[in-house]
Amino acid sequence: MTLKEALRRAKELKHDLVEVQRDAKPPVCKIVDYAHDKYKNDQVGKERAKAKRAEVTIRPEVKDIHFTPKIMRKSVQLLSTFLIVFIILSLGMMADAKKQCPYKIPISKKLSYCAATLCLADCKKQHGADASGSCSEEKGFCNCVANCKGSR
Repeated sequence: MTLKEALRRAKELKHDLVEVQRDAKPPVCKIVDYAHDKYKNDQVGKERAKAKRAEVTIRPEVKDIHFTPKIMRKSVQLLSTFLIVFIILSLGMMADAKKQCPYKIPISKKLSYCAATLCLADCKKQHGADASGSCSEEKGFCNCVANCKGSR
């Protein structure tokens, strides 16, 4: 079929004449709706990408954490410090909701100084300079006292 005849037939069908193999002798063409064909190819590409992404999903597995004697002490201290900060911030948020100051925050004896410092800083931030704090290592709690009786 000649090029003119192929173009005429494509125009009659209201489709496009697309060259499939340029290097072939004679070149191979087909009559297709190019926009629809491109849409289908894009959809196939998206589905392949989605399938590829699904293969790499993170599965909920608990991995073992191995501590060596050298890093164990520092790692445990760091993790427990983060836990104390989380607890203090959580209690601070609860205090904001209840409009009162948290008083006795249970803490580990080894981390009492760190927790007392954080608690006092949090209380001073919330209530200003009139806040005072004391830490009792024997009793194992941080006593954060401010002159607030339900309001800021």
